[in-house]
Amino acid sequence: MYSFLKVLVAYLVPVPLCLGILLIGLIFLWVKKKQEIGKIIVTVGFLLLLTFSLPFFPNMLLSHLEQQYASFEINTNEGCNSLGIKYIVVLAGSHILDPKIPITSQFCYEGLVRLIEGIRLYYKIPGTKLILSGGLGRNTSVSDAELMSELAIALGIPRDYSAQVN
Repeated sequence: MYSFLKVLVAYLVPVPLCLGILLIGLIFLWVKKKQEIGKIIVTVGFLLLLTFSLPFFPNMLLSHLEQQYASFEINTNEGCNSLGIKYIVVLAGSHILDPKIPITSQFCYEGLVRLIEGIRLYYKIPGTKLILSGGLGRNTSVSDAELMSELAIALGIPRDYSAQVN
């Protein structure tokens, strides 16, 4: 059942979904009596692919979610952690493991941005620990958390102030 759900979810992602619709439309185009239906399906598939490909659509969906929460402001005039914050949790993105490229280039954009923000907060809020999350990706022997920890240490976070969670 779990494998079936993984396959189903993989095809509900926008690009495979649109390509599936386009394929169905092409099949209908080859059948003489169903060409009108095929034209409609291909048009719908193309318009969906175009909509999902343009940046305004995902940005519109994400901005609605992001605006539900107030941004976290840090008062830099206070010299201490007055909010009682002990931990900063950084959720993983994904990465590729390639020793030929710099460690900063091995992360996906979103994961790198999250880690940089976590490090920024670590420096702004004294007495906190950095918790880095993330498991093994595809075809890699190093978890997201381990690679993020390596980069955090390279950027000046002491080894004993960052923890990994796989």
